[in-house]
Amino acid sequence: MALQNIPSNDTLLLVALLAVFLIVGYKVLDVLKNALIIAALSAIFPFVLNKYFGTGFQTTLNSELTYVVAGVGMYFIYEILVIALKTGGIVWQIAKIAATRLYGFMTG
Repeated sequence: MALQNIPSNDTLLLVALLAVFLIVGYKVLDVLKNALIIAALSAIFPFVLNKYFGTGFQTTLNSELTYVVAGVGMYFIYEILVIALKTGGIVWQIAKIAATRLYGFMTG
């Protein structure tokens, strides 16, 4: 077996990297699935507006592509903001812990 000659620390590192790879892969597939749903909804958006609300939106191929790009673009911006807020929250919690232990304030 190929893993017999690897020291145990390297094996733990490989298992940790595999776990990170699986988590990141799952998140990427989830974002791609959501992007496809958003693209489909963005494509039918002008048809729904025209049929149910009587608006006069264009439904040419060029305008459909514009709606799809706008919808998926806004979704990706949303995902980036969510990642930034989560990362900022984690950094803030680490800073609070560090400040409490180093300087003894910010308790609570």
